[in-house]
Amino acid sequence: MKSMQQRQRTGARANKEAYVKKIAFGAVVALSLTLGAAHAQQPAADADLANFRNAYTAGDGLAYVVVPDEKGERIYRYGDASRQAAKKDPRGYMLFTCNSPHVFVVQDPKAKADLMKAKVVKAGEPGFADLDSKYVSTCKNPLVKSAVPAAPAAPSATQPAAGDPELANFRTAYTAGDGLAYVVIPDEKGDRIYRYGDAARQAAKKDPRGYMLFTCNSPHVFVVQDAKAKADLLKAKVVKAGEPTFADLDAKYIGNCKNPLVKSAIPAEKAPAKK
Repeated sequence: MKSMQQRQRTGARANKEAYVKKIAFGAVVALSLTLGAAHAQQPAADADLANFRNAYTAGDGLAYVVVPDEKGERIYRYGDASRQAAKKDPRGYMLFTCNSPHVFVVQDPKAKADLMKAKVVKAGEPGFADLDSKYVSTCKNPLVKSAVPAAPAAPSATQPAAGDPELANFRTAYTAGDGLAYVVIPDEKGDRIYRYGDAARQAAKKDPRGYMLFTCNSPHVFVVQDAKAKADLLKAKVVKAGEPTFADLDAKYIGNCKNPLVKSAIPAEKAPAKK
């Protein structure tokens, strides 16, 4: 009996960890989508990085970036969301290791130096399959798949998970509408302010077991099965564009974020004039 209970506990932990990884993988995609927001004038691209920028923004689909260092080489991956964000704003580039986002801001001398010596490798180019094998084999997230196309899989018969009825109000507010929205969670120290966008919204519509929220450029996965996360969501308030306090929340969020790629959720032409 004891060994059976241990196996049950181990299985429960494994299921929860797998789900957290699944949501986290979706979060990095959503994160890329939240970085690009409207601004009055596109900043000029760094001339020293012209070759890297041309390679990074060209084509479509998943691509690898190899950055050599004193220990060998670091392998990153990125996709279309990051590519589109870089086309809109050349001040930074998103690269990923497994399910973790890394923002290479051009104004950072170390980041720029890395990009200067980086090589972009796309599907069909020499070395792509080898890089793909190394990347996937060193990633412990089972949801991170090979970038090499595989044979089409048979349709899954798995039924979508049921939503938690206690979170029905939050879920309705979170999944409604479009565009960037804020979520305020009160705690003993005041309010915690998060943001999310359409990619996170669509992910929640497909799977109600977790919700992605962002602080600056960091994803936070609120898994419903986690008692603390659920308690936070039960007292959370979703605030969308046009609603009272949206502009104030936007100002606080941007004011506390040091990532120049994270923009205001209020279009430039609608932003309040500075006094």
